Amino acid sequence: MEKKTKIVLTVIAAVLLLALIAGGFYLKSVAEYKAKVEAITFTSPDLAQLPDGTYEGSFDAGIVAARVHVFIEDHTIVRIDILEHKNGKGKPAEAVIANMVGGQTTAVEAVAGATNSSKVLRKAVENALEAGPVR
Repeated sequence: MEKKTKIVLTVIAAVLLLALIAGGFYLKSVAEYKAKVEAITFTSPDLAQLPDGTYEGSFDAGIVAARVHVFIEDHTIVRIDILEHKNGKGKPAEAVIANMVGGQTTAVEAVAGATNSSKVLRKAVENALEAGPVR
């Protein structure tokens, strides 16, 4: 075999090996993400027990993560601000925020096509309410 051919084949083999390794890491991260989202449990905090204030919470599932501020006045969710939402294609899930404010509960339906992002946002809000007011 010619020297140039050997070099080209070696480079191709190295690139393929690197692609396989990178693909393996990606598949592992996707599997971990899916497992973390599947493991989410919800508690639906009792608003009647919450003092007025601003609550901050987050939830990170790897590929999807969220950080929120929840504003409580007179045992009512008056506003939820999304401070960060790493969502891939799950931006439509942000509709759950209005649904939580409108329904005065974190127990809302996920947005079709953005179920995982919906769950992450809901859990971030729950985590905020469970952590207590920051101010």
